[in-house]
Amino acid sequence: MPRSLLKLLQALQAEGYRVGDLPDNGETLIDWVKAADDATSGYVNPMPEDFAAQGSLPELRSQGSLGLSNSNGHDSTRTLGSDIPPGSGTPTTVNIRQLEHWLGYLLSHRVEKQWGDLTRTGIKTDGDNFLLGGVQLGNVWIGVQPPLGIAGDPMRLMFERDLTPHPQYAAFYQWLQKGFQADAVVHFGMHGTVEWLPGAPLGNTGYSWSDILLGNLPHLYVYAANNPSESILAKRRGYGVLVSHNVPTYGRAGLYKDLVALRELIAEYREDPDKNAVLRDFILKKIADTGLEADCPFTEARNLGIEFTPDNGRLFSKDALLAYFAHLYEYLQVLENRLFSSGLHVLGQAPDAEALHSYLEAYFGEDLKPAVLEAVVTQWSDRCPQNRASLETLTDRTIPPAVATDKGGKGDPHPTVEADRLLHRFYPDEPEPQQQGIKAKLLEAFEICDRLSQTTDELTNLLRGLNGEYIPPAPGGDLLRDGPGVLPTGRNIHALDPYRMPSPAAYERGRAIARSSWPNTSKSRGNIPKPWR
Repeated sequence: MPRSLLKLLQALQAEGYRVGDLPDNGETLIDWVKAADDATSGYVNPMPEDFAAQGSLPELRSQGSLGLSNSNGHDSTRTLGSDIPPGSGTPTTVNIRQLEHWLGYLLSHRVEKQWGDLTRTGIKTDGDNFLLGGVQLGNVWIGVQPPLGIAGDPMRLMFERDLTPHPQYAAFYQWLQKGFQADAVVHFGMHGTVEWLPGAPLGNTGYSWSDILLGNLPHLYVYAANNPSESILAKRRGYGVLVSHNVPTYGRAGLYKDLVALRELIAEYREDPDKNAVLRDFILKKIADTGLEADCPFTEARNLGIEFTPDNGRLFSKDALLAYFAHLYEYLQVLENRLFSSGLHVLGQAPDAEALHSYLEAYFGEDLKPAVLEAVVTQWSDRCPQNRASLETLTDRTIPPAVATDKGGKGDPHPTVEADRLLHRFYPDEPEPQQQGIKAKLLEAFEICDRLSQTTDELTNLLRGLNGEYIPPAPGGDLLRDGPGVLPTGRNIHALDPYRMPSPAAYERGRAIARSSWPNTSKSRGNIPKPWR
């Protein structure tokens, strides 16, 4: 998040927004915000005994929000001004009487009913003022969303519909609306909490706290593209305009030293169990030392109620152990090739050649040869000059030279032409049906590269949203699970893709149910409607 946040501020600055003096790196920016938030930690009022018994002390679970304003006439309760160094840790304050005025009598009464006197709830105050940690850079205020949960029961506020956010939480959003007079709020960090306030399963009404706290503020929400189901809650309850961001590149888990040694011992033993019988005890000891039997159990021992130890392992026959070793070897292969997210994604940063290769390798697996994937990346980078320098990061691989292209004075060749040339180069002897399937995958690989190169839309569309412009929609999802259709990111994502409904499996189940309930005549069976698509 630090690099993404700084990149957004730099983009705002380039667009003419007043953002003050920016640090050289995102970590410094986060340090400023953390110092401002930490400055409020020493001002927690003692909690009344009756509230302490209920566990009403807010739990520290915070997310980041940005308030952006083009106004200079902010409320006098804001103590952090542009003349104060952002790293000074001076907190923003909201007077208790000001909060009562902003909320009105009915809402203040609802809060007091749940939390007692507004300044005696164990939250961060200096007596008569609520403290909000954050820093101001020009017309941008960066703050940490106050904690929502309560100690000992952090989920209570999400599921008890009659509870209210505590006063400091209400002060945070009321100050953004009426004190700072923000023109928009940008939310960084999944998940925020405003959309999880009581009533989350329902639509908003004028009495919903998410509606009260956000008011009419435009709310842009930077959200992971691969989590569309929960993002819709931010859209429905928090009025969020979702700007999706890509997931990090993928890597293979691999095996650490002891597991590599174990796999090699098993492979050598299986070549000739009689000749290599001496390795059996070493393998059993290595399994016990690594604790691998807990994840890949020796079922014969467990069925007999025998604890797995090297000594107990000798009680079993050679065939039983050989079968277990074979199973264990397969498990290690699966473990070695398991995918995980490598690093962090930076908002609006298109993947370089190495990252493109990582995405393609994770998506296609063994369907396309490694050399073919590298050739695709090479050709794509040749077509995209901004990616050529990143090819130097692939020095550990043998990259085949790019296939010569005949541009004919009309620009770069169509991906179909490139796919045909790669097909001829790497799969010349494949039968025609197989070649057609491979060509479809090559075209899909070029499509993925094209869509990933548009990751810069994440930042572009976020700025468009701040300008009140249109952000194109797209279905949310994950590249590996849902295919290239979820790309490019930087879109206002939704969870339901009408072009995928119903799924083939759902359609077949529905057809079976319809047939079972339809009148049992051949004529009527023939009139069962086909799917609309």
